[in-house]
Amino acid sequence: MTEILRAVRSGGVTAILPDQVPANESSGLNVPFFGIKCATATLPFKLREKSAAKVILGVALRTKNGFNLIFRDLDTIMSNGPEEALTGINRAIEESIIGNEAQYLWEYKRFKCRPAGEIDHYG
Repeated sequence: MTEILRAVRSGGVTAILPDQVPANESSGLNVPFFGIKCATATLPFKLREKSAAKVILGVALRTKNGFNLIFRDLDTIMSNGPEEALTGINRAIEESIIGNEAQYLWEYKRFKCRPAGEIDHYG
């Protein structure tokens, strides 16, 4: 995170895949994604908190002639606490998926890290 933070503070840009399962429990929180609590990376929130970097969700939708790039400003949700911010990020991702379900990478096991005692969707 140190290198990313240094780059962002000096005006650089970074891209983070917020729907990827965090590497370990300490780098994520369990917040809802389509109503199912699952590990969500805290990195976007931590970077915003330490650098005041602008947070923008980018989505690429395939079209007949290429791609349609959509960018959405998430700064307003990032000023909340980590749980609310990450829930907001997941909600923004959900909204970009709805109507474009075939374009999301459902093969990725987004729900593999869940709170103790919750249903294992892959077991």
